Amino acid sequence: MNRFSQITILFALTLFLGTSAASASSVLRVQGRNFVDSQNRVVLLRGVNVAGNSKVPPYVPITNLSQLDPLAAWGMNVIRLLFTWEAYETSPGVYNQTYLNQITAIADGAWARGMYVIVDFHQDGFSRYLSGGCGDGFPLWAVSPDATPDTPDNGPNCADWGVKMSLDPDMHLSFSDFYADEHGVRTRFLILWQMLANHFKTHPGVIGYDIINEPWGWEGAELAPLYEDAATVIRAVDPSAILFIEGHISTNGGAIPTTLPKPSFSNFAFAPHFYDAGVLSTKIYSGIGTATDLAFWNMNNKAAEWNVPLFLGEFGAFATTWNGNAYMDLQYQKLNESLASGTQWNYTPGWTPTAKDGWNGEDLSIVDNFGNIRGEIFQVRPYAQKVSGTPTQLTVTEAGLLSSNSVELKWNHTPSTGSTVVFAPKQVLFGSTPAKIETSGVSCSYNGANTHVTCTSSSSGSKRVKVRPCTMIFGACF
Repeated sequence: MNRFSQITILFALTLFLGTSAASASSVLRVQGRNFVDSQNRVVLLRGVNVAGNSKVPPYVPITNLSQLDPLAAWGMNVIRLLFTWEAYETSPGVYNQTYLNQITAIADGAWARGMYVIVDFHQDGFSRYLSGGCGDGFPLWAVSPDATPDTPDNGPNCADWGVKMSLDPDMHLSFSDFYADEHGVRTRFLILWQMLANHFKTHPGVIGYDIINEPWGWEGAELAPLYEDAATVIRAVDPSAILFIEGHISTNGGAIPTTLPKPSFSNFAFAPHFYDAGVLSTKIYSGIGTATDLAFWNMNNKAAEWNVPLFLGEFGAFATTWNGNAYMDLQYQKLNESLASGTQWNYTPGWTPTAKDGWNGEDLSIVDNFGNIRGEIFQVRPYAQKVSGTPTQLTVTEAGLLSSNSVELKWNHTPSTGSTVVFAPKQVLFGSTPAKIETSGVSCSYNGANTHVTCTSSSSGSKRVKVRPCTMIFGACF
C-alpha cells in the first residue's frame, strides 16, 4: 500500500474519530529551544522512564498508583510512559481495552501528582518474537511473514540482546517490510497512533508522544517519512501535542551524530538517547568523560540546528557499575550545562533480585525491591523547574571534600509570566544545616514543605538565586 492510500484511509478514520474535544497537551508547548507552559514560563523536565518490565507480560509496571508517590517526592515533574503495541493490538484491529485503561490510569495518576507524561511507543529489536526472543514491542502478527519467528525469552540468556538484535536478519527484514508497508503493518501503526492521540488528548498532563523508540532503518528514506505521516495523523486529532523525535539507534552511543533531516512540522523536540557503550558493557566508569562530552556536543548541535528543545529520553547505568554515581553526576551536569530536559532509565517498582528490571536481565532500576533508592545510580537532585523568563545558567554543586550541595540559577526575568520555581529540598540537600538563599534583583523564599524555592520580581532583566547551606558563625547564618 502506498503512502497516498495510507493517508486516505487515515483521513477517513479522522472523520470517524472527530476533533471536537480540546487537547490536554496544550498545557505545555515548544517555543524555540524551550518547553513553555500556559503562563509562558520555561519548564525544564526531569524525570524517569516507567518502567523496565513494561516490555513483557503483563506489560503494566505500576500495580498501585501509590507507587508513583516517591517520584513526585524526589522532585520529578515528568515520566516517559512505555506503551507496548503487542499488549494492546493482539491481532489486527482487535484491541485490549483493559491494557489501555491501565496505562491511562498511570498517566492520570502521574498528572495528579504534578508530573507531565510522554507516551512512548516502545520497541527493541522489533518484537519479542525476533532478536533471539530478546526483543519487545511489535506484535507477532506484525513480524514479516518471510521471517522465522523466535520463541520469546527475555530472560538472563538475553543479556547480549544488543548483539542478537544487530545480527538478526529477520529483525532487519521486518523493519524493512514495515517501512515499505509490504504487509500493511505501517498503515496499522499509523492507525494506532491516531487512536492513541485521540484517546489521550483529553487526559491532562499527556503533553505528547515519542513516536518510536530506538528505531532501525534509513533515517532519510524511511524514518523521516514515517515521522511526517505519524505527525499528520496525530495532529489531525491532537493538534497541540508535542512530538518527540529520535534518530537511528546507532546514534545512542554518542559518537555518531544523527543525519535525520529536520521535520516539516512544528512543536517537536529532539529526543535522542545516550549510553556510554564502554560503561554499559564493562560496568566500569573510569572517570574519563570523553564519550559523554562528544555525545552532548552532537546532541546540542542538532537541537540548535533545528531550534528545538533537547530532551534526553534515556540515559543511565547498571546499578553494579563501578564509580556509577560519578558517571551519573556527569550526565546530570551535562543536562544542567545544556539547560536540557531528560528522563533517566528507569523506575521499576517491581524490581526483584532475580528478575532485576524484568527484561533481559537488565539492572538499571533506580529502586530496589523495597522501593529504596539505589544510590549507586540515582540521587535526588535540585534543578530549576519553572523559569519566568529565559534561563541562562544552571549550576548544581555536589557535596565533596571541598564543596557542599548547592544550586544556582541565572535568568533573564519576565515579570508578566509569574514566579520562578527551583526544586531544592532542604532536608535532602543540607540535612539539619539551615539553608542560605542568595539573590540578585529578586525576592525568593522556601515553600511550607521546604522543598521548593519560589522567586518573584516586578522588574525585568538579569536575575540570580543560589541556594546553599549556611556557614554558621556565632549562631548567625552567612
